[in-house]
Amino acid sequence: MQVLEAASIIGLIRRTQSLSGSVGTVAGVLGLFRREAVLQAGGYDGRMATEDIELTWRMLLAGWHTAYEPHALVGMEVPSSLGALWAQRKRWARGQGEVLRLHFGTVLRWRNRRLWLLAIESSASLLWVVTLALSLIATALALLTGAGLGVFGYSLAWGIAIAVVATMQLAFALGIDFPYDRRAAITFLIGPLYPIAYWMISAAAPLRCETVGLLRGPSKQHVTWDIPRARSDVESGV
Repeated sequence: MQVLEAASIIGLIRRTQSLSGSVGTVAGVLGLFRREAVLQAGGYDGRMATEDIELTWRMLLAGWHTAYEPHALVGMEVPSSLGALWAQRKRWARGQGEVLRLHFGTVLRWRNRRLWLLAIESSASLLWVVTLALSLIATALALLTGAGLGVFGYSLAWGIAIAVVATMQLAFALGIDFPYDRRAAITFLIGPLYPIAYWMISAAAPLRCETVGLLRGPSKQHVTWDIPRARSDVESGV
């Protein structure tokens, strides 16, 4: 599931953003910076839940360009349980909300217009999740009140349309990634399972935490975080 996400969502987003030199996240797992850019932007802010996203936005606002390089490969530790995945996605969502709270107004200024698409994408993703939750509630109420046949029909048609677009996106993304990881194409077989469970976790996290970060901003204290490790990983020193 994480391979699907990295290829069809994260990878495609960063490849597209790289065309304009405005990749919204130089990921902390593998990022290479000009020393001058980091010092000019002020370095990492330890208060932020996602310090890599916030530093990237400050560098972009300072006039620097960011890029995505798919040939740069690194082994990374990823969540191996639902609890660890939920904790990670809550942090990601909280951090995105904090970044929007701090920088959205500045990005909207005319001199920063090259970053408008980045701001729209970041805010639209939250709007999408909120709209999805409201539509699910509306559908459930319509079914309970007996007026749900028409709503169900529209929902079914919308779901089919999204499924077709998602399948095309997934096939395209895995095709691009094929030269880097030929085994990734096998994950296409479990693509239908992705939105049923895995994506719902990633969608619930913004409702739970991104809205909080957007309203409250960053913490006053330094943020500490870690991915809970499996016992076998600890024992083997991974």
